Amino acid sequence: MGDRIEDRVVKEALGRYRDGDDGRFDEVVEMISHYIYNYPRIVFGADRDACGGFYEYVLARMKEILRGYRVTGAKFLTWLTVVLRNRYLNYLREVKGSGGIEAKVRVVSLDGEYGSRARGGAPGDTRSLYDVVGDRRYLWTEKCGGYDELLDGIVKNLRESQRVYFHLYFIDTIRPEDMAFLSIQLDRPVSRILAGVRSVRGSMEEKYRLKWRLEHRLNALFFDLLHGQRDGKGDVVGKLKNRQAKLLRDYERVKLNPSYESIAKFLGLPVGTVSTGIMRMKRSVQSRLEETGYEKMQV
Repeated sequence: MGDRIEDRVVKEALGRYRDGDDGRFDEVVEMISHYIYNYPRIVFGADRDACGGFYEYVLARMKEILRGYRVTGAKFLTWLTVVLRNRYLNYLREVKGSGGIEAKVRVVSLDGEYGSRARGGAPGDTRSLYDVVGDRRYLWTEKCGGYDELLDGIVKNLRESQRVYFHLYFIDTIRPEDMAFLSIQLDRPVSRILAGVRSVRGSMEEKYRLKWRLEHRLNALFFDLLHGQRDGKGDVVGKLKNRQAKLLRDYERVKLNPSYESIAKFLGLPVGTVSTGIMRMKRSVQSRLEETGYEKMQV
């Protein structure tokens, strides 16, 4: 199912992590990322978007999962496979149980959707990183400050390799100066960068179509609301507002992030390496945003 996992090596790293060496966590994640990412595809025939969604779902719970491991004579991979099967079934139940858009199209990133509950908080008491960096491009408000200033504040504090992942993962934030950065950093002409970015964005075609349809429905509903308010139809307006609230939730759930697979292909790296790089990038961005006032940020 991808890169070979050395049983002795992963058990040794896990043992040191459980003994208090927190630096080993990333090492363990990097070893098993490729296996986790590909598990739904190999076992259940899931598409790449479902693989990405499940990977993020597992990653948000990774520390909890690893704390449950006990060293035995059995291979670590045997234990991990059983865990992934159970977690995948839970993931499907949560996606189906949430109804709405997730149940219809498996192109929704769960980035932040269950984060607060996983930490014992109430749903909605944290904010998804995508909510701040992604849709904010379209839903920006003056009280939050300027969007370009936010991006500049983020990227100037990232290591160069993390900045590459930032631009490719939040690909709709790319500006001309960011294209120049990618060209220099990856040592490729701008024409190749443009072609690569076009290919990565192409992995989100269904997401863009879904987002556009929801935006179109929201726009039509807005005018229905105006007409209902003008005509004094309070009961109709109430129902329309409920529909609007549901559509807005569906709209926000569709995260325009490309698949890890498409980014890995563009960079010429294994999917496991890319997924770990994106995880580290998110952490760095989270730290930066917390420093600037976003105290409860769920990546």
